[in-house]
Amino acid sequence: MPGGKDLGLSEEFQISLEAELAILEGLLERIDELAAKDFTQHPFGKKVVVS
Repeated sequence: MPGGKDLGLSEEFQISLEAELAILEGLLERIDELAAKDFTQHPFGKKVVVS
């Protein structure tokens, strides 16, 4: 097989991998945001002031 065809598949894989990493990074950031928000809330619904 010509090397160009293999290169195309490699590029597709690289783009797919980068997309998956971007999605995972976004999910992790969202989890961090939710954890920070939950940390400032009292278990019974009262707001807790964090200084």
